Amino acid sequence: MDSAHNSVKTLRAFSRQKEYYFITPLDDNQWNERRIIEKGRILRYKYGEANLRNIIIELVDSTEKYYLFRSRAIQIEWDNGNMTFLLTNFPKHLVDLSELVYSYFRRWPCQETQFKIQKSVVSINRIAGYGRKKLMI
Repeated sequence: MDSAHNSVKTLRAFSRQKEYYFITPLDDNQWNERRIIEKGRILRYKYGEANLRNIIIELVDSTEKYYLFRSRAIQIEWDNGNMTFLLTNFPKHLVDLSELVYSYFRRWPCQETQFKIQKSVVSINRIAGYGRKKLMI
């Protein structure tokens, strides 16, 4: 799930059911150290240059100010100094930490290639009303 769709309200809805799982990144403005409730041990990422850690993070629902949503997250500390947080509802016993992170980043090439093909076939960038280009009639 793209980070644009990961409102706490959406994440709460996904977490209530047991049929679907999500992996979504947190934007920089959605987390800080105060929100991290629990930290697991550090593990080395099998598919890249980073350390991984299971954490429990607490998020505030913007539609219900006093509702705190707790979720599992993966803290990725890249060797270049960057940090990424992936929120998920996958149970720890179901998928290895490295496999979970790998599956999230692996989806991008597949998804973007398909979008690029669809865009070229239907000329989505030429749809009337898309963008600010004035049409001469």
